[in-house]
Amino acid sequence: MKLNSTTNLDYRVSTVLLPSGEFETMVFDPRIEDECECLRAKFIKRAEANHKTMVEKYSTSDDVVVFAKHLDIANDEAQKDVDSEDGGTCNLDSLTIDLSKKSRKFIDHLKMISRFSIDKIESKMWKGSYFVGIRLSGQGNRRSRMVERASKYLKSQNIDCSVYYQMD
Repeated sequence: MKLNSTTNLDYRVSTVLLPSGEFETMVFDPRIEDECECLRAKFIKRAEANHKTMVEKYSTSDDVVVFAKHLDIANDEAQKDVDSEDGGTCNLDSLTIDLSKKSRKFIDHLKMISRFSIDKIESKMWKGSYFVGIRLSGQGNRRSRMVERASKYLKSQNIDCSVYYQMD
């Protein structure tokens, strides 16, 4: 028995019968060109269920893909200020997005496919908000400008975001 599938995110899911008589379901991540998850089963029904579960887990809806692409574009926008002056106070300014109206599955898939870290802000005041680790440079005015440019782009796409300002 051999099952092969490719998800809409280009993950390859393969289930094979091993010489030991067990079935193994592997997920191959195209970004790292290596296996990223593996499950074993003794019975064919469980192996088929594992395969289906992995295909669903590593597939996502188009709205998640579009959201991740907007984060990529926001990062590209921020890079336009990478060579600007960096005077001023030491800043820890960061981009935040509000995902409080998004499902857990949406957030999990966004974290999985995004090129950037997406970390929940543990604060009642920022409930449902996440830091987005776009590529930033500098620690003064440049960093502020980069974050503000990324935020401006996301707002133009009706994505609820803001800038977290913090001086050291």
